[in-house]
Amino acid sequence: ALITGMNEPLASAAGNAVEVRNAVDFLTGRYRDRRLEDVTLALAAEMLQSAGLVSSNQDGIRRATETLASGRAAATFARMVA
Repeated sequence: ALITGMNEPLASAAGNAVEVRNAVDFLTGRYRDRRLEDVTLALAAEMLQSAGLVSSNQDGIRRATETLASGRAAATFARMVA
């Protein structure tokens, strides 16, 4: 289980429009809050492993990191909101 405190945001801001901007900045690599990055990679790794797409949590983190670095995550998000 991954548990985070709800008394402070994972990123540097809160509010719908600001959080969307933060998500875009995160996906494009413009700026990544460390706490948000840690939680995002941990959740992505867990999902990839649960789906049988990777054999270990470490492989999942590596794959998620590569997906962010390559721009594929940002491109997928752009298609989703277009």
